[in-house]
Amino acid sequence: MWLLSEAAATLGDAGPAERLYGVLAPFADRWIQIGYAAGDGPVARPLGLLAAACGDMPRAVAHLEEALRASAVAPAFAVRVRADLAEVLGPGDRARALASEALAMARRLDLPAAAERLMALS
Repeated sequence: MWLLSEAAATLGDAGPAERLYGVLAPFADRWIQIGYAAGDGPVARPLGLLAAACGDMPRAVAHLEEALRASAVAPAFAVRVRADLAEVLGPGDRARALASEALAMARRLDLPAAAERLMALS
């Protein structure tokens, strides 16, 4: 479900995104781990991405803020969530601040792919 959520959110396809949201919503307060490191983290993150794909930005921001709080124990994942939240927020001071924080974290953690994504946002 996590990987399907990533695909639906990336494609911006509201139909599948809404259905996947309904399936994952009961698990909003949980974490998921797939294998060693692929697709792991708080379920609130894919819920936020799916809500954004459906055009519900307030719900998307709320889920991503929850994912950010939950990912405080996982700095590399927090970088990803900050980037997601900055993208959902769009242009503005808060988005730039989140992207700048995430970029500094990505550089400190030696995450070059994340840093590259974040340079476009900050």
